[in-house]
Amino acid sequence: MHTAISLPVPYDLEVLDLVTERVRHITSTVPCPFLLENNVYYVDAPDQEMNEAEFLNRLSIESGCGILLDLHNVYVNCRNYGFTPESFLRDLDLSRVVELHIAGGDDLLGFYTDAHAGPVAEPVWALLEDTLRAAPWIRAVTFEFHESSYRLLRTEGILAELGHARKIWDRFC
Repeated sequence: MHTAISLPVPYDLEVLDLVTERVRHITSTVPCPFLLENNVYYVDAPDQEMNEAEFLNRLSIESGCGILLDLHNVYVNCRNYGFTPESFLRDLDLSRVVELHIAGGDDLLGFYTDAHAGPVAEPVWALLEDTLRAAPWIRAVTFEFHESSYRLLRTEGILAELGHARKIWDRFC
């Protein structure tokens, strides 16, 4: 099973300064838009200096990068840690968001994972609608799936997910 487990960074000023410096270097070297994605996490670091939305807001403003908002990552974190996606989206500066990702996941060992397995998780469709309604300037929506889940989706399933996303996109953008 592909679990897509990544390690989150602590949301503190030291990491903010470190990442900001690196993003500035990249954007001064490579003359194209640069986006950073919100993370999925399975371990919640205690006593952080800021929450994820505040960290992303400050990082985006201080470094000049845009945000790639992975709505499935938001859903995974909310489901595993008991906060609402609406609170996260309310705290995030959506004016900095350029692209959205949607996906599906799996339950594994008491966690819901960002496995990119199968169709988009049903609550993520509502997040997509809410986000596009609030931020119609978004430039792209990407459906992510791991190649190992192709057997679950097949071409017809992939086209159905893309069609669903397109219908939502067409209503708001």
